[in-house]
Amino acid sequence: LPLKFDWAWRTDLQTVRGFLVDRLPLGALTLLLLFTLLNIAGGKVSGSVQTWLTIVPTAVFALLAIALLVGAPEGKQIAAPGRDISVWGLLVAYDAIYFTYSGWPNIIYVAGEVEKPSRNIPLSLLGGTSFVTLLYLLICVAFVVTLGMGGLAKAGEAGTATAMLLFGKMGGVVFAVVILLAILASVNATILGGARILYAMAQSGGSSKAGALSGKSQVPIRALWIQTAW
Repeated sequence: LPLKFDWAWRTDLQTVRGFLVDRLPLGALTLLLLFTLLNIAGGKVSGSVQTWLTIVPTAVFALLAIALLVGAPEGKQIAAPGRDISVWGLLVAYDAIYFTYSGWPNIIYVAGEVEKPSRNIPLSLLGGTSFVTLLYLLICVAFVVTLGMGGLAKAGEAGTATAMLLFGKMGGVVFAVVILLAILASVNATILGGARILYAMAQSGGSSKAGALSGKSQVPIRALWIQTAW
């Protein structure tokens, strides 16, 4: 049908342009593109980056927690809010910490590329989940010891608040960077694993274009680009 370019259409185009330019998360899209290219470079490259993006934050979290438990400073010990424990409260708390553990099966997504899978996949599932649980409990106990339940409830992001209490504003900045590294590790793992799911589905008959390995590194490049576009 013929469409007139009247003021209504012009307004709509301005709205679209405003969304694309002003509201589109360009930073997030840039990271998505960079990590997609990183995975296209090969599993060894993305795997090495993933290893370091995991080791550095984990080491900092563990050292901070141990330091707080050994000699916690006198923090902002505020009385905890006087609320009874309820089922709804537990559900809300569970929702907040769910993503701490939600990555436990990700090794399965790349199982076809794991060396000695009969040994390393169960080791990753059980050992990884156990380690994350232990680290999470250790950090939570350290935060409670330092800030108290009331201070923890009012701290917002507890790690940065605790780091600022210990080392001042610069400590908060450093800890925020460490959290950023942990987020980048999650982004890389999601891109790496998600493309393998699409690749496996395509090999089963979903789409022949995505079910092929490409390049010298033999990675599912088409699946990676389809995932990125989506």
